[in-house]
Amino acid sequence: MVTKRALGASLLLLGLAFVGLFHTVAAFAFDSGQSGSDSRSRDCRYSVSCW
Repeated sequence: MVTKRALGASLLLLGLAFVGLFHTVAAFAFDSGQSGSDSRSRDCRYSVSCW
């Protein structure tokens, strides 16, 4: 028989796994390109302030 404590721990870890997965997908989907030197030139292609 599964105890309430074991079930709660499993659900907590499963929830953390889903949060981590969602965070990874969102980071790739909404990447602002603010890190790295090559991102500056990429951002300037679409920005008037770089002209």
